[in-house]
Amino acid sequence: MRIQNWTSIGAIVSALCASSVAMAAQPAPGDASSEAVPQQATRSDNQVEEIVVTAQRRETNLQDTPIAITALSSAALDARGVKNIGNLENFVPNLQINQGRPDGGGSTAAITIRGVGQNDAQFPNDPGVGLYVDGVYSARSYGGLIGLLDIERIEVLRGPQGTLFGRNTIGGAVNIVTTPPSQDFGGHVSLLYGSYNRFEAKASINAPLIEDKLALRVSAGFTRADGLGEQLTTGRSLSNENRKSIRLALRATPSDDVTIDLVADYTRQRQNPASGTIITTVPSTTGLIEGLFNPVIAGIENPAAGLPAGSRFDNRFVTRGRYDNFGTAPLADNLNAGGAALTVTWKASDALTIKSITAGRAYKAHIALDQDYSPYSIISTDDRQHQEQYSQELQAFGTAIDGKLHYLAGLYYFKEIARDYNRVAIVPNTLPVAGFEIAQIGDLGLNATNYAAFGQIDYDLLDNLTVTVGVRQNHEEKRFTRQFTHLQGGDVFIPYQVLQKGWNSFTPRLGVNWKATPDVMLYANYAAGFKGGGWTPRPTSAASGVKPFEPEKIKTFEIGAKTQWFDRRLTFNVAGFYSRYKNIQFPVAYGLPDGTLVIETQNAGESEIKGIEAELVARPIPNSSIQIGYGYFHNKYVSIVPGASITASDRLPDAPTHTLNLGADYRFDLGQAGNLTMRADAAYRSRVFKDAVNTPLISQPGFWLVSGRVTWTSPSDTFSVQVYGNNLFDKKYLASGFDASSLGLIVGYYGRPREFGVQGTYKF
Repeated sequence: MRIQNWTSIGAIVSALCASSVAMAAQPAPGDASSEAVPQQATRSDNQVEEIVVTAQRRETNLQDTPIAITALSSAALDARGVKNIGNLENFVPNLQINQGRPDGGGSTAAITIRGVGQNDAQFPNDPGVGLYVDGVYSARSYGGLIGLLDIERIEVLRGPQGTLFGRNTIGGAVNIVTTPPSQDFGGHVSLLYGSYNRFEAKASINAPLIEDKLALRVSAGFTRADGLGEQLTTGRSLSNENRKSIRLALRATPSDDVTIDLVADYTRQRQNPASGTIITTVPSTTGLIEGLFNPVIAGIENPAAGLPAGSRFDNRFVTRGRYDNFGTAPLADNLNAGGAALTVTWKASDALTIKSITAGRAYKAHIALDQDYSPYSIISTDDRQHQEQYSQELQAFGTAIDGKLHYLAGLYYFKEIARDYNRVAIVPNTLPVAGFEIAQIGDLGLNATNYAAFGQIDYDLLDNLTVTVGVRQNHEEKRFTRQFTHLQGGDVFIPYQVLQKGWNSFTPRLGVNWKATPDVMLYANYAAGFKGGGWTPRPTSAASGVKPFEPEKIKTFEIGAKTQWFDRRLTFNVAGFYSRYKNIQFPVAYGLPDGTLVIETQNAGESEIKGIEAELVARPIPNSSIQIGYGYFHNKYVSIVPGASITASDRLPDAPTHTLNLGADYRFDLGQAGNLTMRADAAYRSRVFKDAVNTPLISQPGFWLVSGRVTWTSPSDTFSVQVYGNNLFDKKYLASGFDASSLGLIVGYYGRPREFGVQGTYKF
């Protein structure tokens, strides 16, 4: 499939919209008349499930929400075996999620939607896709891939969400909604055992404390698993898992008009980093390997490393196993993360609701790994980071003009304080190598503040025609400090620097949607978004990165249709989009007059983006369902700044041209023996590049992933057993990669292999 221009995209979407109107206007087979059948609040065995979302910061039906959004309920997540948000990329068009750079740790979430994201977790870089839990924004991506606990639903909003969600949602947002406490006593316990001695235990209990006034919900989870690989030299495990989580939620309803939610959570992770392996060694662009290590240091280290005389750093350390390496440096992938949020909702009248969200979060991370993946001590990193954030949001929303006007207005305040202490050891600092001082200690600090005022109105011009106008004014200030010291000599080669700047951004939204029939909505939107500016986090000299890079900006036009056919037995949604993506933040390399190589983050170019997304859910016969999702994506650079690493022929990283997901299940009624559900899922991604310069060795050709599961459920629905298999054909594929040519190697991180397991769940 090759789409040449935006006109052809519009023609395709228009044709699909027209056919949707025509087909939805026809009575479903067997209907006595063409009158619309009222939608039911709950799904029957013949109807597609209705999902209520908060993509517009208020509750709306998914099919009545005029943006491209995929929402998965708790039941849908369980049926697909989604354990953390990283699994979502197999079920959502134009979504990619991986761990990003290796020094970010194995639980960091690098999320890309429609080619827009960020794979470097080091501040002051900001993520390009916002991650929200119960309306609270997580500023850093550390810990984003930690397992899900007691989730009600997940919403993936595609395209810029700058009006209602604010900064750093330039690509979209992932909105996680947890299960709130209720007045019903109950809970569940779930145990899982699988490949690599994986053991998972999850439990939750919901208890009313004061009738109709106060309820408590407690959830906890534990995960451990053996590593996928090992350091062959030391025997240390790689990509193992070991974490514990707990979540407490209180809901108070002192009156019919007031709801108070207090939520607190904590996660502790102690494990080793993900399995990185050498794809190939290359001549180091800095001359480190050819000029120093192989001719001088390798011979000194060979006896201690137990290597034959004459050994050197080269492809002899490329392993046959995709998850193994020959590293020797100490390992750590540790995280303590937690937070609390207080949400107060007051229904002042039938036409006005006021909500306050007060939240604080913090984490401490320690990531240590050997980055040359050999028995030699060429390079290792040890990074310790602490971050805390505080936010306050006020919202007022409701209706006016006899219900024709829906409005939302809000104020937002955000404060972030972060500190990073990182040690990068390049060649052993104990060796007296005159004139060679690259190993360093970096001390970084960030103090960021964001203020915003926002609002959106949806006005019904006609009973079936609504216009949307939204605005957000943002002001952001950042204070970034840095100091770098050489390990060998102890000299401060980048003295303490204080860099600070403020930015203003205006992100509007305009839209119109038309209910062509009760089951068909057509819409068109214009939306803008921005991602924060900053400074180079890894400078090579005092002069590099002093000039800040400006915020990324995007403007997106989107048209689409949301349709339901045959008495809600089939749902089909489609969207086409066109974007101008400006001030893209990429590394730029250049030389100073004294010969110093400088690599810094700059606004390297502008790209034109276009594509299509389509999703279909059908229940053709009772006890069955089918899901199909497809995404097409294309981009080209329309301008590139001089000296930037990218070229006009490069494509945005983590943005395959085609994504396709297929899923189907069928439930067999076993009478007094309960029921048996069989499900299969397949996901395809075409070739994807893992870095901005499209390094061929870390690009991944198109591939399929296939999974399956069989679930038995007791007649009373209190007990179930699920047997699952993931990556059934054991496909070898790159999840992420890192071009470290400056150090003499290219590294790959491969996705998980074939795995099997069984899970039992008891509900009470």
